[in-house]
Amino acid sequence: MTMKSRKTRAIAGVLLLGAGFLLTSRKPYREKTYLIPSGGCRLETAIFDKGDARPQGTVVLFPGLVANKKVMAFLAGGFAEQNLRVYVP
Repeated sequence: MTMKSRKTRAIAGVLLLGAGFLLTSRKPYREKTYLIPSGGCRLETAIFDKGDARPQGTVVLFPGLVANKKVMAFLAGGFAEQNLRVYVP
């Protein structure tokens, strides 16, 4: 390979990585986290919603067997995309 083709491939790789990052980091909903005092301890609660439109309803997700933060955020994001406000304690 010549030096010019290596530079071209490197630049193309960096541009593709940047485009992939932008596409995966944009979310159609917003997420806010609040610390709510509850009986002497602070309960961290995340609220997901679209932000630009009035929500059509409300969902409260309680952790169950899969109390993994990533799984709960994935579920909450799906509900938020359907124009629902989601509370995740």
